Amino acid sequence: SFNVSYDDTALELTGVTKGAGLKGGMYGRSGDTVMFMALKGSMTVTAGKPICTLKFKVKDDAQGICQIKLTDHTGGDSPVQVIHTHSKKEGNKYFNTSVSNGSVAVGEIGALGEVTGVTADNTGLVTWEPAENAVYYRVVKVIDDKPMAGGIVTETSYQLASVPDMDFPVYVTAYDVDGKIVNSEKVMIYNSKPLGKVENISVDSSGMVTWDEAENAVSYTVTRVFNGKSATSSRTKNTYYQFKSVPAGDYEVYITSYDVHDNLYVSDVYKVTSDTVIKKATEITGLKADRDGSVTWDEAEGAVSYKVTKVYKGNSSSSYKITDNSYTFLKVPEGEFEVYVTAFFADETTLVSDRVTVKAEEKTEEPSAPEDTNALGEINEISVDDNGTITWEGLKNAVYYTVTIKCNGEEKISNKLTETSYIPDPVPDTDYEFIVTAYDAEGNSVQSDPNEITFD
Repeated sequence: SFNVSYDDTALELTGVTKGAGLKGGMYGRSGDTVMFMALKGSMTVTAGKPICTLKFKVKDDAQGICQIKLTDHTGGDSPVQVIHTHSKKEGNKYFNTSVSNGSVAVGEIGALGEVTGVTADNTGLVTWEPAENAVYYRVVKVIDDKPMAGGIVTETSYQLASVPDMDFPVYVTAYDVDGKIVNSEKVMIYNSKPLGKVENISVDSSGMVTWDEAENAVSYTVTRVFNGKSATSSRTKNTYYQFKSVPAGDYEVYITSYDVHDNLYVSDVYKVTSDTVIKKATEITGLKADRDGSVTWDEAEGAVSYKVTKVYKGNSSSSYKITDNSYTFLKVPEGEFEVYVTAFFADETTLVSDRVTVKAEEKTEEPSAPEDTNALGEINEISVDDNGTITWEGLKNAVYYTVTIKCNGEEKISNKLTETSYIPDPVPDTDYEFIVTAYDAEGNSVQSDPNEITFD
Protein backbone atom coordinates (compact mmCIF):
# COMPACT_ATOMS: atom_id res chain seq x y z
CA SER A 1 0.00 0.00 0.00
CA PHE A 2 1.08 3.60 -0.52
CA ASN A 3 -0.39 7.06 -0.03
CA VAL A 4 -1.83 9.04 -2.95
CA SER A 5 -2.48 12.74 -2.38
CA TYR A 6 -5.07 14.47 -4.50
CA ASP A 7 -5.37 17.88 -2.86
CA ASP A 8 -6.65 20.46 -5.36
CA THR A 9 -6.40 18.19 -8.36
CA ALA A 10 -8.82 17.97 -11.24
CA LEU A 11 -9.55 15.11 -13.60
CA GLU A 12 -10.52 16.21 -17.09
CA LEU A 13 -11.99 14.30 -20.02
CA THR A 14 -11.94 15.78 -23.49
CA GLY A 15 -13.96 14.63 -26.49
CA VAL A 16 -16.61 12.65 -24.59
CA THR A 17 -20.38 12.89 -24.34
CA LYS A 18 -20.73 12.13 -20.62
CA GLY A 19 -18.84 10.86 -17.65
CA ALA A 20 -19.63 9.77 -14.12
CA GLY A 21 -18.21 7.90 -11.20
CA LEU A 22 -15.56 10.00 -9.46
CA LYS A 23 -16.47 9.05 -5.87
CA GLY A 24 -16.68 12.02 -3.54
CA GLY A 25 -16.43 14.64 -6.32
CA MET A 26 -18.52 16.64 -8.73
CA TYR A 27 -18.30 17.41 -12.39
CA GLY A 28 -19.13 20.21 -14.78
CA ARG A 29 -19.19 20.47 -18.58
CA SER A 30 -17.63 22.96 -20.91
CA GLY A 31 -18.03 22.08 -24.56
CA ASP A 32 -16.50 18.69 -25.11
CA THR A 33 -14.73 18.70 -21.76
CA VAL A 34 -16.12 17.09 -18.58
CA MET A 35 -14.25 18.07 -15.43
CA PHE A 36 -14.19 16.05 -12.22
CA MET A 37 -13.04 17.89 -9.11
CA ALA A 38 -11.82 15.64 -6.30
CA LEU A 39 -12.38 16.49 -2.64
CA LYS A 40 -9.42 17.72 -0.64
CA GLY A 41 -7.63 15.02 1.31
CA SER A 42 -5.60 11.93 0.82
CA MET A 43 -6.21 8.22 0.78
CA THR A 44 -4.22 5.02 1.07
CA VAL A 45 -4.48 2.89 -2.01
CA THR A 46 -3.86 -0.85 -1.94
CA ALA A 47 -2.18 -2.37 -4.94
CA GLY A 48 -4.76 -3.28 -7.55
CA LYS A 49 -7.52 -1.15 -5.97
CA PRO A 50 -8.74 1.82 -8.08
CA ILE A 51 -8.74 5.39 -6.76
CA CYS A 52 -11.75 6.10 -8.92
CA THR A 53 -13.64 4.54 -11.80
CA LEU A 54 -14.91 6.63 -14.73
CA LYS A 55 -17.52 5.78 -17.31
CA PHE A 56 -17.22 7.59 -20.62
CA LYS A 57 -18.38 7.35 -24.19
CA VAL A 58 -16.35 8.51 -27.18
CA LYS A 59 -18.08 11.27 -29.12
CA ASP A 60 -18.82 10.41 -32.73
CA ASP A 61 -17.50 13.73 -34.02
CA ALA A 62 -14.55 14.00 -31.66
CA GLN A 63 -11.49 15.38 -33.32
CA GLY A 64 -8.99 12.61 -33.29
CA ILE A 65 -8.76 11.35 -29.75
CA CYS A 66 -10.33 11.30 -26.33
CA GLN A 67 -7.92 12.33 -23.59
CA ILE A 68 -8.02 11.82 -19.80
CA LYS A 69 -5.72 14.35 -18.09
CA LEU A 70 -4.78 14.71 -14.42
CA THR A 71 -3.84 18.32 -13.59
CA ASP A 72 -2.10 19.50 -10.41
CA HIS A 73 -3.47 22.85 -9.20
CA THR A 74 -1.51 23.03 -5.95
CA GLY A 75 0.72 25.73 -7.32
CA GLY A 76 3.87 26.05 -9.34
CA ASP A 77 4.29 25.21 -13.01
CA SER A 78 3.35 21.52 -12.90
CA PRO A 79 2.52 20.40 -16.43
CA VAL A 80 -0.74 18.71 -17.40
CA GLN A 81 -0.28 14.98 -17.18
CA VAL A 82 -2.04 12.97 -19.88
CA ILE A 83 -2.86 9.66 -18.21
CA HIS A 84 -4.85 8.09 -21.03
CA THR A 85 -5.48 8.66 -24.70
CA HIS A 86 -8.29 6.83 -26.42
CA SER A 87 -8.59 6.77 -30.22
CA LYS A 88 -11.95 7.72 -31.78
CA LYS A 89 -11.39 4.94 -34.26
CA GLU A 90 -12.11 2.35 -31.59
CA GLY A 91 -15.78 3.22 -31.92
CA ASN A 92 -18.70 4.77 -30.13
CA LYS A 93 -18.56 2.62 -26.98
CA TYR A 94 -18.75 2.87 -23.24
CA PHE A 95 -15.56 2.15 -21.33
CA ASN A 96 -14.47 1.82 -17.71
CA THR A 97 -11.24 3.62 -16.88
CA SER A 98 -9.69 2.90 -13.49
CA VAL A 99 -6.97 5.16 -12.13
CA SER A 100 -5.01 2.86 -9.88
CA ASN A 101 -1.53 3.01 -8.32
CA GLY A 102 -0.39 5.65 -10.79
CA SER A 103 -1.45 3.61 -13.83
CA VAL A 104 -4.59 3.41 -15.92
CA ALA A 105 -6.60 0.40 -17.04
CA VAL A 106 -9.24 0.72 -19.74
CA GLY A 107 -11.77 -1.86 -20.85
CA GLU A 108 -15.35 -2.23 -22.00
CA ILE A 109 -17.97 -2.46 -19.24
CA GLY A 110 -18.56 -6.12 -18.37
CA ALA A 111 -21.68 -7.85 -17.12
CA LEU A 112 -22.68 -7.42 -13.47
CA GLY A 113 -21.61 -10.47 -11.48
CA GLU A 114 -23.47 -12.48 -8.87
CA VAL A 115 -23.50 -11.53 -5.19
CA THR A 116 -22.27 -14.54 -3.24
CA GLY A 117 -21.13 -15.46 0.25
CA VAL A 118 -23.86 -13.50 2.04
CA THR A 119 -23.87 -13.94 5.83
CA ALA A 120 -25.93 -12.24 8.55
CA ASP A 121 -25.95 -12.50 12.33
CA ASN A 122 -28.61 -11.59 14.89
CA THR A 123 -26.97 -8.19 15.54
CA GLY A 124 -27.86 -7.17 11.97
CA LEU A 125 -24.33 -7.30 10.51
CA VAL A 126 -24.49 -8.44 6.86
CA THR A 127 -21.38 -9.31 4.80
CA TRP A 128 -20.85 -10.63 1.27
CA GLU A 129 -18.28 -11.23 -1.46
CA PRO A 130 -17.79 -8.43 -4.03
CA ALA A 131 -19.75 -8.77 -7.27
CA GLU A 132 -17.86 -8.25 -10.51
CA ASN A 133 -18.45 -4.79 -12.08
CA ALA A 134 -20.64 -3.68 -9.14
CA VAL A 135 -20.20 -0.02 -8.14
CA TYR A 136 -22.34 -0.07 -4.99
CA TYR A 137 -24.72 -2.25 -2.94
CA ARG A 138 -27.84 -2.06 -0.81
CA VAL A 139 -28.96 -4.52 1.87
CA VAL A 140 -32.68 -5.31 1.93
CA LYS A 141 -34.49 -6.77 4.95
CA VAL A 142 -37.93 -8.30 4.49
CA ILE A 143 -40.44 -7.74 7.33
CA ASP A 144 -43.95 -9.21 6.96
CA ASP A 145 -43.31 -9.70 3.22
CA LYS A 146 -42.37 -6.01 2.79
CA PRO A 147 -38.81 -5.30 1.50
CA MET A 148 -37.01 -2.45 3.28
CA ALA A 149 -33.76 -1.31 1.63
CA GLY A 150 -30.89 0.19 3.61
CA GLY A 151 -28.46 2.90 2.54
CA ILE A 152 -26.01 2.72 -0.36
CA VAL A 153 -22.59 1.28 0.45
CA THR A 154 -19.53 0.55 -1.66
CA GLU A 155 -18.04 -1.82 0.93
CA THR A 156 -19.02 -5.47 1.24
CA SER A 157 -20.57 -5.21 4.70
CA TYR A 158 -23.52 -3.36 6.20
CA GLN A 159 -24.92 -2.95 9.72
CA LEU A 160 -28.71 -2.82 9.93
CA ALA A 161 -29.86 0.19 11.94
CA SER A 162 -32.50 -1.86 13.79
CA VAL A 163 -33.15 -5.56 14.25
CA PRO A 164 -36.73 -6.54 15.21
CA ASP A 165 -37.41 -9.33 17.72
CA MET A 166 -38.30 -11.86 15.05
CA ASP A 167 -36.82 -14.13 12.39
CA PHE A 168 -36.62 -12.44 8.98
CA PRO A 169 -34.70 -12.73 5.65
CA VAL A 170 -32.22 -10.28 4.13
CA TYR A 171 -30.58 -10.09 0.73
CA VAL A 172 -27.99 -7.90 -1.02
CA THR A 173 -28.63 -5.96 -4.23
CA ALA A 174 -25.61 -5.05 -6.42
CA TYR A 175 -25.74 -2.14 -8.91
CA ASP A 176 -23.51 -1.46 -11.91
CA VAL A 177 -22.76 1.90 -13.58
CA ASP A 178 -25.85 1.63 -15.76
CA GLY A 179 -28.13 1.04 -12.76
CA LYS A 180 -28.65 -2.62 -13.56
CA ILE A 181 -29.11 -4.82 -10.49
CA VAL A 182 -28.48 -8.36 -9.32
CA ASN A 183 -30.04 -9.73 -6.11
CA SER A 184 -28.32 -12.28 -3.92
CA GLU A 185 -30.02 -15.28 -2.39
CA LYS A 186 -31.90 -14.55 0.84
CA VAL A 187 -30.37 -15.47 4.18
CA MET A 188 -32.18 -15.56 7.54
CA ILE A 189 -31.54 -13.50 10.64
CA TYR A 190 -32.81 -15.39 13.67
CA ASN A 191 -33.69 -12.94 16.42
CA SER A 192 -37.09 -14.00 17.72
CA LYS A 193 -37.56 -14.30 21.48
CA PRO A 194 -38.12 -17.95 22.39
CA LEU A 195 -41.74 -18.83 22.96
CA GLY A 196 -42.22 -20.67 26.23
CA LYS A 197 -44.04 -23.94 26.70
CA VAL A 198 -47.48 -24.10 28.31
CA GLU A 199 -47.33 -26.19 31.47
CA ASN A 200 -49.51 -27.23 34.44
CA ILE A 201 -52.66 -27.84 32.40
CA SER A 202 -55.69 -28.85 34.46
CA VAL A 203 -59.33 -29.52 33.60
CA ASP A 204 -62.26 -29.55 36.02
CA SER A 205 -65.51 -31.46 35.82
CA SER A 206 -67.33 -28.53 34.17
CA GLY A 207 -64.90 -28.42 31.23
CA MET A 208 -62.92 -25.43 32.53
CA VAL A 209 -59.30 -25.63 31.33
CA THR A 210 -56.54 -23.68 33.14
CA TRP A 211 -52.77 -23.45 32.58
CA ASP A 212 -49.66 -21.44 33.48
CA GLU A 213 -48.71 -18.45 31.34
CA ALA A 214 -46.09 -19.26 28.68
CA GLU A 215 -43.08 -16.96 28.32
CA ASN A 216 -43.45 -14.38 25.48
CA ALA A 217 -46.92 -15.69 24.59
CA VAL A 218 -49.61 -13.14 23.73
CA SER A 219 -52.52 -15.50 23.01
CA TYR A 220 -53.58 -19.13 23.18
CA THR A 221 -55.96 -21.63 21.62
CA VAL A 222 -57.32 -24.71 23.39
CA THR A 223 -57.90 -27.93 21.46
CA ARG A 224 -59.97 -30.84 22.73
CA VAL A 225 -59.77 -34.26 21.07
CA PHE A 226 -62.61 -36.74 21.67
CA ASN A 227 -63.18 -39.94 19.66
CA GLY A 228 -60.65 -38.74 17.07
CA LYS A 229 -62.43 -35.43 16.45
CA SER A 230 -60.85 -32.09 17.35
CA ALA A 231 -62.49 -28.87 18.50
CA THR A 232 -60.34 -25.75 18.86
CA SER A 233 -61.29 -22.53 20.65
CA SER A 234 -60.86 -19.05 19.29
CA ARG A 235 -57.76 -17.22 20.51
CA THR A 236 -57.78 -15.93 24.07
CA LYS A 237 -55.37 -13.80 26.09
CA ASN A 238 -56.47 -15.50 29.32
CA THR A 239 -54.88 -18.57 30.87
CA TYR A 240 -58.22 -20.36 31.18
CA TYR A 241 -60.99 -21.44 28.84
CA GLN A 242 -64.49 -22.85 29.43
CA PHE A 243 -65.80 -25.47 27.01
CA LYS A 244 -69.57 -25.26 26.63
CA SER A 245 -70.04 -29.02 26.89
CA VAL A 246 -68.19 -31.94 28.47
CA PRO A 247 -67.77 -35.24 26.55
CA ALA A 248 -69.20 -38.39 28.10
CA GLY A 249 -65.87 -40.19 28.39
CA ASP A 250 -62.14 -39.69 28.42
CA TYR A 251 -60.65 -37.04 26.12
CA GLU A 252 -57.43 -35.07 25.48
CA VAL A 253 -56.57 -31.40 25.68
CA TYR A 254 -53.57 -29.40 24.47
CA ILE A 255 -52.76 -25.67 24.39
CA THR A 256 -51.14 -23.75 21.52
CA SER A 257 -49.34 -20.54 22.50
CA TYR A 258 -48.60 -17.71 20.02
CA ASP A 259 -46.13 -14.81 20.14
CA VAL A 260 -46.46 -11.34 18.56
CA HIS A 261 -45.25 -12.67 15.17
CA ASP A 262 -47.64 -15.64 15.19
CA ASN A 263 -44.91 -18.17 15.91
CA LEU A 264 -46.50 -21.01 17.84
CA TYR A 265 -45.66 -23.69 20.41
CA VAL A 266 -47.89 -26.68 21.06
CA SER A 267 -48.00 -28.05 24.59
CA ASP A 268 -47.90 -31.68 25.63
CA VAL A 269 -51.22 -33.50 25.48
CA TYR A 270 -53.14 -33.58 28.77
CA LYS A 271 -55.36 -36.67 29.11
CA VAL A 272 -58.64 -36.04 30.92
CA THR A 273 -59.99 -39.10 32.73
CA SER A 274 -62.12 -39.68 35.78
CA ASP A 275 -58.87 -39.88 37.75
CA THR A 276 -57.29 -36.64 36.45
CA VAL A 277 -60.30 -34.33 36.19
CA ILE A 278 -60.40 -31.67 38.89
CA LYS A 279 -63.81 -31.68 40.52
CA LYS A 280 -65.29 -28.34 41.48
CA ALA A 281 -67.57 -27.81 44.46
CA THR A 282 -71.16 -26.78 43.78
CA GLU A 283 -71.88 -25.66 47.33
CA ILE A 284 -70.11 -24.72 50.57
CA THR A 285 -71.17 -26.97 53.42
CA GLY A 286 -70.61 -27.27 57.18
CA LEU A 287 -70.61 -23.52 57.86
CA LYS A 288 -70.63 -22.74 61.61
CA ALA A 289 -70.18 -19.46 63.49
CA ASP A 290 -69.97 -18.85 67.25
CA ARG A 291 -70.43 -15.89 69.56
CA ASP A 292 -66.68 -15.68 70.07
CA GLY A 293 -66.26 -14.75 66.37
CA SER A 294 -64.88 -18.11 65.21
CA VAL A 295 -66.12 -19.38 61.82
CA THR A 296 -65.45 -22.82 60.28
CA TRP A 297 -66.66 -24.64 57.15
CA ASP A 298 -65.90 -27.68 55.00
CA GLU A 299 -63.23 -27.28 52.32
CA ALA A 300 -64.78 -26.59 48.90
CA GLU A 301 -63.30 -28.87 46.25
CA GLY A 302 -61.22 -26.94 43.73
CA ALA A 303 -61.27 -23.68 45.72
CA VAL A 304 -57.97 -21.78 45.97
CA SER A 305 -59.02 -19.18 48.58
CA TYR A 306 -61.92 -17.95 50.71
CA LYS A 307 -63.35 -14.74 52.15
CA VAL A 308 -65.52 -14.59 55.30
CA THR A 309 -68.16 -11.86 55.62
CA LYS A 310 -70.01 -10.69 58.74
CA VAL A 311 -73.31 -8.76 58.38
CA TYR A 312 -74.69 -6.70 61.24
CA LYS A 313 -77.68 -4.37 60.86
CA GLY A 314 -77.22 -4.38 57.08
CA ASN A 315 -73.55 -3.42 57.21
CA SER A 316 -70.88 -5.87 56.00
CA SER A 317 -67.24 -6.42 56.96
CA SER A 318 -65.05 -9.05 55.31
CA SER A 319 -61.74 -10.77 55.90
CA TYR A 320 -58.83 -10.80 53.49
CA LYS A 321 -58.67 -13.78 51.14
CA ILE A 322 -57.44 -16.79 53.11
CA THR A 323 -56.54 -20.37 52.21
CA ASP A 324 -57.64 -22.02 55.48
CA ASN A 325 -61.22 -23.16 56.12
CA SER A 326 -61.50 -21.27 59.41
CA TYR A 327 -61.42 -17.64 60.53
CA THR A 328 -61.96 -15.66 63.73
CA PHE A 329 -63.33 -12.12 63.83
CA LEU A 330 -61.52 -9.93 66.37
CA LYS A 331 -64.74 -8.27 67.47
CA VAL A 332 -68.34 -9.40 67.35
CA PRO A 333 -71.42 -7.28 67.97
CA GLU A 334 -73.60 -7.87 71.01
CA GLY A 335 -76.66 -8.26 68.84
CA GLU A 336 -77.61 -10.85 66.27
CA PHE A 337 -75.46 -11.04 63.12
CA GLU A 338 -75.01 -13.23 60.03
CA VAL A 339 -71.96 -14.88 58.47
CA TYR A 340 -71.31 -16.30 54.99
CA VAL A 341 -68.26 -17.59 53.09
CA THR A 342 -67.18 -16.92 49.47
CA ALA A 343 -64.95 -19.50 47.72
CA PHE A 344 -62.65 -18.44 44.83
CA PHE A 345 -61.48 -20.79 42.04
CA ALA A 346 -58.49 -20.69 39.64
CA ASP A 347 -60.74 -19.83 36.70
CA GLU A 348 -61.80 -16.65 38.53
CA THR A 349 -65.29 -17.95 39.31
CA THR A 350 -66.75 -17.79 42.82
CA LEU A 351 -69.16 -19.75 45.01
CA VAL A 352 -71.11 -18.15 47.88
CA SER A 353 -72.41 -20.15 50.85
CA ASP A 354 -75.77 -19.81 52.55
CA ARG A 355 -75.82 -17.48 55.55
CA VAL A 356 -75.80 -18.66 59.14
CA THR A 357 -77.20 -16.53 61.95
CA VAL A 358 -75.46 -16.00 65.24
CA LYS A 359 -78.02 -15.17 67.93
CA ALA A 360 -77.62 -12.29 70.34
CA GLU A 361 -76.01 -13.20 73.62
CA GLU A 362 -78.57 -13.85 76.34
CA LYS A 363 -77.95 -11.73 79.42
CA THR A 364 -79.27 -12.17 83.00
CA GLU A 365 -80.78 -9.18 84.67
CA GLU A 366 -78.37 -7.54 87.08
CA PRO A 367 -78.68 -4.39 89.12
CA SER A 368 -77.93 -1.49 86.86
CA ALA A 369 -74.65 0.23 87.54
CA PRO A 370 -74.20 3.97 87.38
CA GLU A 371 -73.67 5.09 83.78
CA ASP A 372 -70.00 5.43 82.83
CA THR A 373 -69.84 8.80 81.13
CA ASN A 374 -66.45 7.86 79.66
CA ALA A 375 -67.57 4.56 78.04
CA LEU A 376 -67.15 4.66 74.29
CA GLY A 377 -69.08 1.54 73.25
CA GLU A 378 -68.73 -0.24 69.87
CA ILE A 379 -68.26 1.26 66.43
CA ASN A 380 -71.03 -0.22 64.27
CA GLU A 381 -72.92 0.37 61.06
CA ILE A 382 -69.78 0.83 58.97
CA SER A 383 -70.47 1.15 55.26
CA VAL A 384 -68.69 2.07 52.02
CA ASP A 385 -70.52 3.70 49.10
CA ASP A 386 -69.74 3.36 45.37
CA ASN A 387 -67.36 6.36 45.53
CA GLY A 388 -65.27 4.71 48.26
CA THR A 389 -66.51 6.97 51.09
CA ILE A 390 -66.36 5.20 54.48
CA THR A 391 -69.06 6.10 57.03
CA TRP A 392 -69.88 4.80 60.51
CA GLU A 393 -72.25 5.38 63.44
CA GLY A 394 -70.92 8.01 65.84
CA LEU A 395 -70.25 7.19 69.49
CA LYS A 396 -71.70 9.30 72.26
CA ASN A 397 -68.49 9.98 74.15
CA ALA A 398 -66.10 10.09 71.19
CA VAL A 399 -64.34 13.40 70.59
CA TYR A 400 -62.54 12.37 67.42
CA TYR A 401 -61.81 9.38 65.13
CA THR A 402 -59.01 8.03 62.96
CA VAL A 403 -59.15 5.63 60.02
CA THR A 404 -56.25 3.17 59.50
CA ILE A 405 -55.79 1.92 55.92
CA LYS A 406 -53.71 -1.25 55.34
CA CYS A 407 -52.61 -2.15 51.79
CA ASN A 408 -49.78 -4.36 50.49
CA GLY A 409 -48.16 -4.55 53.93
CA GLU A 410 -48.17 -0.77 54.40
CA GLU A 411 -50.26 1.15 56.96
CA LYS A 412 -51.57 4.73 56.69
CA ILE A 413 -53.44 6.56 59.49
CA SER A 414 -55.70 9.54 58.73
CA ASN A 415 -55.66 12.85 60.55
CA LYS A 416 -58.02 13.33 63.50
CA LEU A 417 -61.60 13.32 62.24
CA THR A 418 -64.55 14.93 63.98
CA GLU A 419 -66.97 13.75 61.30
CA THR A 420 -68.12 10.14 60.94
CA SER A 421 -66.95 9.75 57.36
CA TYR A 422 -63.63 9.50 55.47
CA ILE A 423 -62.60 9.36 51.81
CA PRO A 424 -59.35 7.40 51.21
CA ASP A 425 -56.98 7.92 48.26
CA PRO A 426 -57.58 4.68 46.27
CA VAL A 427 -55.39 2.69 43.88
CA PRO A 428 -57.60 0.87 41.29
CA ASP A 429 -57.93 -2.94 41.40
CA THR A 430 -56.43 -3.11 44.90
CA ASP A 431 -57.75 -4.71 48.10
CA TYR A 432 -57.61 -2.57 51.25
CA GLU A 433 -58.35 -3.28 54.92
CA PHE A 434 -59.50 -0.43 57.12
CA ILE A 435 -60.17 0.02 60.84
CA VAL A 436 -62.03 2.93 62.46
CA THR A 437 -60.77 4.01 65.91
CA ALA A 438 -62.75 6.28 68.29
CA TYR A 439 -61.12 8.33 71.09
CA ASP A 440 -62.70 9.96 74.14
CA ALA A 441 -61.56 13.09 75.97
CA GLU A 442 -59.21 11.10 78.20
CA GLY A 443 -57.47 9.36 75.32
CA ASN A 444 -59.25 6.02 75.72
CA SER A 445 -59.97 4.35 72.42
CA VAL A 446 -61.97 1.57 70.80
CA GLN A 447 -61.48 -0.02 67.37
CA SER A 448 -63.92 -1.42 64.84
CA ASP A 449 -63.51 -4.84 63.25
CA PRO A 450 -61.23 -4.88 60.17
CA ASN A 451 -63.22 -4.22 57.00
CA GLU A 452 -62.23 -4.77 53.37
CA ILE A 453 -62.57 -2.49 50.35
CA THR A 454 -61.76 -3.22 46.71
CA PHE A 455 -61.52 -0.23 44.36
CA ASP A 456 -62.40 -1.08 40.73
